[in-house]
Amino acid sequence: MFWRKLSLTSKLFIAIGATSATIVAAMALLVVMSMREGFAQYVLQEEIGRLQSLEQALTASYDPENPGWPDLVASHASWHEFVVDNFRTGEPRHPPAGAEGPMPPGPRPAFDLKQLSDRIILLDANGEILIGSAPSGTRFAKRPIPAPDNADSTTGASSRPLGWLGMTAPLGGAGPADAVFLEGQTKSLIVVSVAAIALSLIAAFVLARQILTPVNLLAEGANALADGRFATRIVNNRQDELGALIDDFNSLAENLENKEKAERLWVSNTSHELQTPVSLLRAEIEALQDGIRKPDPKTLAGLHASVMRLSALVHDLNSLARTQEGHIEIDPNRHDLSKLVNEAVERARLRIEKEGLTLTLFLEPGVSIACDPTRIGQLLDNLLENSRRYTDAPGQIQIQASVSDHRAKLVIEDTSPSPARTSMPKLFQRFYREETSRSRVFGGSGLGLSICETIVAAHGGTIAASFSDLGGLRIALTLPLHSAQLQDLRNA
Repeated sequence: MFWRKLSLTSKLFIAIGATSATIVAAMALLVVMSMREGFAQYVLQEEIGRLQSLEQALTASYDPENPGWPDLVASHASWHEFVVDNFRTGEPRHPPAGAEGPMPPGPRPAFDLKQLSDRIILLDANGEILIGSAPSGTRFAKRPIPAPDNADSTTGASSRPLGWLGMTAPLGGAGPADAVFLEGQTKSLIVVSVAAIALSLIAAFVLARQILTPVNLLAEGANALADGRFATRIVNNRQDELGALIDDFNSLAENLENKEKAERLWVSNTSHELQTPVSLLRAEIEALQDGIRKPDPKTLAGLHASVMRLSALVHDLNSLARTQEGHIEIDPNRHDLSKLVNEAVERARLRIEKEGLTLTLFLEPGVSIACDPTRIGQLLDNLLENSRRYTDAPGQIQIQASVSDHRAKLVIEDTSPSPARTSMPKLFQRFYREETSRSRVFGGSGLGLSICETIVAAHGGTIAASFSDLGGLRIALTLPLHSAQLQDLRNA
């Protein structure tokens, strides 16, 4: 429960700091242990090199008739005295066996040999312990006791040794100076370890701040977007993954801001578009109420025309609303594109010819597409109506259907006039009219091409506008052909 209440900064700091401290402490402990072990081995090798005089004394006192130095083995005191008398000197205090007369006194070592004698081990020729404790671990070294014919061990004995002289490593050093050395090294290592842990904690804190600062900014930005402040942006001065996340956030905020502006424009344009026919109807009805106009056929025809324009606008708005911003529901099946085009042309032929325009068809037979025929019919009706409305008489509308790159291609183009170059990218925007001065009474709602774009996108196709070689507008669209694409559309 305590861990859950901590902030992310604290959690990162504790996790990184604890991990670093554990690693440093473990390494320091291993170094101390290794240093003590290595130092003990070093002291052991140095001390066993000093046993040459004791080794020579054992060779000199060896009795072939009674092998194994029974006099020394029988009494620990005799062994201790023997070690004290012969360590670090080649002149023992007591003469070897068989020697006559006393030996000149030799210098005693300057340190306590009682502890040293307890660490020295005497073994027979077979390696069996005669005097001392059994060695444990690796802290043990031995050297051979050569036979009298090869007493100098440095020449490399070729005969079997009389026995072995061994020694165990000291604990904590051979003397006070060694203990002081180990203690000093341990203290230095502790200081270094504490400094390393402190640096790791500082690094953990800095890293936690570096990571969490942009996270906090993103959290504040998300709250701002939730409050509807879509103009919020985060300054990005990073090149890592968090920097990429900030870029994504800024892109999201920009899209939401543009979406909000588009929605406000949508409401404004919708209100404006509805206001014109409603105002006309109001004016006509008030004129009838005031007796300015009479309910004759001409007046009633004007009222009917206004109602029809209002009905058409509401129908277009309803069609666009049902698309759910590009997610229109369709029921695709395989249909002949040429047949669908011919049906749309027959529906529009009378109105087109009445405007003084001619229709030319270039339809490749057998162009079978995956589509919803009702939606494609609506698409074709809108495109033909757009060409009829904005093509001057005498003019021509040309329709081509073919197969290109494994997709069905439909092109509808007309003669002059053509849209302005600056208007071309805006033709599929809702309520856009190329001529702002065009009367809303006689013009369209400005939603036809936007609806067409949505229908094509729902079928997995593309639609684009460009200038026609005939002098007017060229609308080119592609639709899926194959059964695999049909199944994808059904699963979408």
